This record gives sequence, structure tokens and C-alpha cells, in this order.
Amino acid sequence: MISGIEEQKRVHRLQVAQERKFEQTYIQSMKKLQDQVSKQKIRDSLNSGGAGSDLIVSYVDWKNALSPLNQDIAETTTLAANQGVKFLSQPARSKAVYDPLDPGAISRLQSDVEKMNGQVIPQSMEALSIATRDMSRNNVKVNQAVSMIIPMIGLNKPQVTHLTGVRAAMIEDGMSDKLVASRIRTMANGKLRERSESIAITTLTESVNGGRQEMWNQQFGKNILDPNTQFNKWITSLDERTCSLCAPMHGQVVRVGEPFSNGYVSPPRHSRCRCSLVLRHYNPASQAYPSRIPRSPLLDIPRF
Repeated sequence: MISGIEEQKRVHRLQVAQERKFEQTYIQSMKKLQDQVSKQKIRDSLNSGGAGSDLIVSYVDWKNALSPLNQDIAETTTLAANQGVKFLSQPARSKAVYDPLDPGAISRLQSDVEKMNGQVIPQSMEALSIATRDMSRNNVKVNQAVSMIIPMIGLNKPQVTHLTGVRAAMIEDGMSDKLVASRIRTMANGKLRERSESIAITTLTESVNGGRQEMWNQQFGKNILDPNTQFNKWITSLDERTCSLCAPMHGQVVRVGEPFSNGYVSPPRHSRCRCSLVLRHYNPASQAYPSRIPRSPLLDIPRF
């Protein structure tokens, strides 16, 4: 059996390939939504002093716009589960099969989709409200405001707050309204790519680890694997981006289904988390239950 770190590297390669597809799907979905949104409703809100910003937000069909991502989540979950079969020890590896139509697998997929929507949609709604109110409060010309608000659809609050601050600074420096609007649109497009990457990493870390867990659960249910002879191990990506939340988690082990010391049963621990969960076998007749593995010296490298 390969090491947990090597398994995590292979899992990560699969996830990165899926992330690129997910990012493109998100950008295309938001661009389509930007094309479909009613410019007149935005104008009406701006003309009312921004009081109607919430009406614009509720008008946008966020769930339908994000629905193309559901297929990417389902595909990633299945790929990760099938890949996970190859990492099982024999004889389980030759017997194990993952069923994506199993009720547990369907339930987990629905949970992943709902979790993504529950994070992305409220943040996007708040950001759109902030953009509309800011343009109205600062008496930005309606048509120019509309041209800047629409590219902000799909961004989150920090991104829109940054853009509104940059817009104010450019105006203060004497830049023309037309040039300001053009630069804000360009910056908004860049931030959409940034957000697509963040959502992809977080969502697919959930999907990859969830798919692997569901595959294990199916094998437990078929008695192909015995949960009493398995344990879960947390593997952290050890590099210059390793965060203070995940560094101390590397190598921790728990019984199957039990929470780790951070209270989580599985990664992701936070936005853009790159950690993985692996399954390891031990023989209770000849081995004591594994205790937490000491921290690697790599984790003590100063982070600047």
C-alpha cells in the first residue's frame, strides 16, 4: 500500500484537473447570468436611491445559474470514489465497487450542492446589494453604474467592497467617468476568475473527500471492509501555503467516522483547504490502535 502522502498527491492531481473544469463552468454560468439580468431593474433601483437593491438580488435566479456546477460536483465525486478503490488493500480492492446511485451517495451529492449554494448565493446577493447601494449613494451616472454593477455579479462582499473603494480613489484622482467604468469592469472580470478558483478548491475538496468516504461506507455495508480494522488519517498538503489551522492536523488519526481534534470529521477545514482524508488498515489482534503521529519537522519551517 502506498503512503498517505503519496495517495494525497494522486488525489490532488485528480482534483486539480477537475478544478479547472469547475472554474470555467462557474465563469461561464456567471457570464450568462450577467447577460440575462435586467438592466432596467438595476436602473430602477439606482433611480430609487438604491432602496430597491434587494429586489434586484431576489430577481436573480441564483440556483438555476449555479446548476451547471452540479454536474461537475457529481463527476468529481464519482472519479474520486473510483480512484479511491484503487488505494484499498487486498482483497478489498478486487471486490470493491462504488455505486453513484446508492441512496447514501445521492444524499451526499445533494448535501454538497446545498452546501455550495448556501455559501455562494448569500455572499453573491450581499455583494450585489453593496454595489448597487454604493453607486446610488455616490450619484454615479445610471448607465455607467449599470455597466459596472453587471460584471460584479458572481463576486463576493470583500471583492465588491475593494472595487467600490478603487472606484472612489480613481474618481478622486481625477480620472474620467468613462475610464473608471472601463477599469472597474476589467478588474471585476479578474476577480470573477479569482472567486471561481476559490469556490472550485473548497467545493471539490468537499466532493473528493466525500466521494471517498461514501465509497468506504458502501464497502462497510457490504462487509468488504471492516470499520473495526480501519482508521481515518488526516493528510495536510505540506508546502509554503500550509496554514496554521491545518499544519497541526497532519498525521492525526481517529476511528472511522469520529471527529478529529479540530471537531471536523473530514476536510475541508476552511475556504481553499487542500487537505485529504485517507483510510488505513490495522490488525487489532497484533497491533495497538494507532495514536496520533507526531508533527513533521517540515511544519516548523517559519512562514512569512
